[in-house]
Amino acid sequence: MADWIVFLGATVLLWVYDGNKERFKNVFTGSAPAARLAVVGALGLLALVFGMYGIGFEAEQFIYSSF
Repeated sequence: MADWIVFLGATVLLWVYDGNKERFKNVFTGSAPAARLAVVGALGLLALVFGMYGIGFEAEQFIYSSF
C-alpha cells in the first residue's frame, strides 16, 4: 500500500508541475545563482536520502550487519 501512496503522490506532483511549468521556470531562472545551487543541492540530497532510506529499507539486510 505504501508504494501506491508514493506513486500517487509523485503522479500528482508531476501533474501540478506540468500545469504550472512556465511559472516554475520563471521563478527558477529569475533567482540568484546561489539560490539555484541551493535548490538543486537540496533536491539532490533529498533524492539520495529518500532513495536509499525510503519505504522498504531494512538495515538488517545490509551486507555488514552480521559482523
